[in-house]
Order: sequence, then C-alpha cells, then structure tokens
Amino acid sequence: MDITAEKYSVIEIFGRKALFTNGRVNRSDLPDGVYSYDIRHSDESGHACALEAFVFANHFGTVLCMTDFGLHEQHSYIPFDHDTEPNFLSAEMTIAEYMSIWIEPDEPLPKVIQQSTIESFCENDMPFVEEDEEDLEQ
Repeated sequence: MDITAEKYSVIEIFGRKALFTNGRVNRSDLPDGVYSYDIRHSDESGHACALEAFVFANHFGTVLCMTDFGLHEQHSYIPFDHDTEPNFLSAEMTIAEYMSIWIEPDEPLPKVIQQSTIESFCENDMPFVEEDEEDLEQ
C-alpha cells in the first residue's frame, strides 16, 4: 500500500493541523519532513492521554505532521488534557495535499516530559479524571 496516496483524517493537535490514522504506518515510507508520532490511550477511560514517538501497547492511533515535537528520547511524551486533546476535524487528505498547504503556526510547542514509564502517568495522573457534577458547579 502506498501510504502517500491514502487519505487520512485531519486533526488539530497542540494548535497545529496534522493527519491521523487508527493504524500504524511504516515510518521509512514517509516523505522527508513528515514526522510520525503515536497517541497512547488510557486503560481506564480509553481517552487519548499522551503523544509519544512510539506506543507499543495502548495504541490509540498515529499522527503524521510537519512539526518536530522533540520526542526523541525514550519515555518522553507530551500529555493531553481537556484543552489539548486531539480535535478531529471533518476532513480527509493525503500526505501530499497536507504538505502542500502546511504553514507552521506561531504557537509555542508544548513541553516534553521525561519519565521512567508513561504507564504511571496514564493510570495515576490521568488528566481525564471524571469530575463530580458538584465540582463542576463551583
């Protein structure tokens, strides 16, 4: 399969447009300048909880983008919260179409976190903790 001809969902992630697929991609098939990251989901809620260079277990999907998020070290990740979780837009496009319209936004890049294991973040410090209705009213 030619991954450059396939249509991908368009998402917004950390203020940047990107492409998304539920599957995995062969990173060696990507054109120069296109980065690939994986999204990890929480065991408990199923929500996307972090962007990483590669996710083996709890793989939510793969993000293709023109932004180098700096996820080069093992166990580095960028956590999501309610404001930064991926926003799925109602569009699809190929990698070539995406590359032809790409403009780097002025927004700063999110902070990369180093931790011995991402699992402890997703399970214990999950930003998607269900809140009581009483807490939301305050």
